[in-house]
Amino acid sequence: MGTGQKTASDMGLISSVDVVNLEEAEDFLWQLRCHLHELSGRGLDRLTFAFQDAVANRFFPEKKDALILLGRRLYKSTRDVARITSSLFEQVEADVLKKRTATSGVYGGTKIPREPLTLDTLVNILRRGREGLEELEHPRDLESLLPGWKDIAGLTFKDANHRHPVDTHSFYTVVELVDIARGKPASSRTHEEGAAEIIEKSLASQIFIEIAHPHWLFLAGLLHDIGKGQSGSHSSTGAVITSNILKLGGMDRHAVETISFLVKHHLTLSHISTRRDLNDTRVIDELASLVGDGDRLRMLYLLTIADARATGPKTWNSWKSSLVRELFLKTLAKLDGKISQNDSIQVNFEEKHFDLLDSKREVEVSFWPLTGELGELAVVAPDRPGLFNRIAGVLALNHLNVLASRIYTTDDSRALEVFIVAATFEPVISDKIIDRIRKDINSALSGQMALSYRMDELSDRYKKKGGASSPTRVVIENDSSDDYTIVEVYATDEIGLLYKATSALFELNLDIHLAKISTFGNEAIDVFYVCDLKGRKITGKEELGEIEKNILFRLSPRS
Repeated sequence: MGTGQKTASDMGLISSVDVVNLEEAEDFLWQLRCHLHELSGRGLDRLTFAFQDAVANRFFPEKKDALILLGRRLYKSTRDVARITSSLFEQVEADVLKKRTATSGVYGGTKIPREPLTLDTLVNILRRGREGLEELEHPRDLESLLPGWKDIAGLTFKDANHRHPVDTHSFYTVVELVDIARGKPASSRTHEEGAAEIIEKSLASQIFIEIAHPHWLFLAGLLHDIGKGQSGSHSSTGAVITSNILKLGGMDRHAVETISFLVKHHLTLSHISTRRDLNDTRVIDELASLVGDGDRLRMLYLLTIADARATGPKTWNSWKSSLVRELFLKTLAKLDGKISQNDSIQVNFEEKHFDLLDSKREVEVSFWPLTGELGELAVVAPDRPGLFNRIAGVLALNHLNVLASRIYTTDDSRALEVFIVAATFEPVISDKIIDRIRKDINSALSGQMALSYRMDELSDRYKKKGGASSPTRVVIENDSSDDYTIVEVYATDEIGLLYKATSALFELNLDIHLAKISTFGNEAIDVFYVCDLKGRKITGKEELGEIEKNILFRLSPRS
């Protein structure tokens, strides 16, 4: 026992249990630091992705879940240190000021409520946001009330998306919901609010006022990831766990069904908005049928925002916000029997785009700045196989990220391709970049630029080393669209990924009608609406298999 810890224990400021917790935490953190220094060959004091597996195997050799065990151990150690020292300083200050809080006692150096935690008292704590969550620092209170909470306490994954363990992320999701209710900026925000963020905050705060049962939303925020760490879909598993918790807590049937629904579908708006055509009325009709009423939809929208904000800075941006907002407003209008009046920021053909078809130039390129860091680029050129692929390559060479695209072809074989883009390394897309793109598109389409080797060089130059990787997979389905086959590509995000994926589609003579590209931390999801050269969906088992195999081959390290 350290001298300081013994003194504090003798004075009754910390318990003998917490002395042991501090000693174990100190020992573990010193071991962790030594392993990091030895493995990295330098004074590295951050547990980066590159060394997580190796360090985990040092502590938990031959354990399949070594990384998860390491995360839990690290989380417990740092939480114990923070909890115990915070409580110690509070007690010292209280002794000096001769003030002790009458509504709380001291147990093991930790403040705890005098009365047992119930769902009602939990809701009252959650309503207070960040301030209230300080009362839930001791996990035993929640573990006794919420079966399944112990499984997510300190649970971490090798995932660039999430900044926090699952239970902490769940806390912060509630904090974000409370900030929405109060009309405050996002707690996770690290910069000044832009126009898109102001619009989102204003709409979200107004929607919160319209919700009939706000405390249901707070409970959904706390429980939305409680199924993580279990087998199968964490959303579906979490909904079952949530239903059991709420029934045991005495909530009525309507509350149980609604909160469980929110947990089961907390990713639905995000998935649909980034992977489906929001101009397709079938998409809106099916979502409206799934949700059933406007109150559920309002809560689902706010939960989507709060969950994304609490996940990490790379998970939520103005583009994703605009897509989710558009999906929400169109579906709400459908449920209310109204016509949606929202301003869409996804790719829609307008008069300014069709005017480009009258240009006398063989290739015409125009650009319009949009909100924030986004811009809209339109290209008119003679229609040919691989046109989208070549333009995607040029945009990547000029460090522009494609977020979405829509293609229109005239009867006289002229193609109009409109892209929503964002600069990879710059805050805005400058005129200089657009001028260079015009030149490069003309060169690529006239055969004066060899894109393949240039893209390989670019990919090698910016290939991420030591970072978390995502398994590459392809999902193809023909049910969500009447006219197109939908191809979803999931892979580790890298410069040139879109070019490689569209090269695979081009080699199979597939036409791309719509593309939507999104990233979640280190994972990219590229979605394509495709058809054959005769405008038909791809339905043959062999043809569908070829699409999957060719994309996987193109995205493999050897290609």
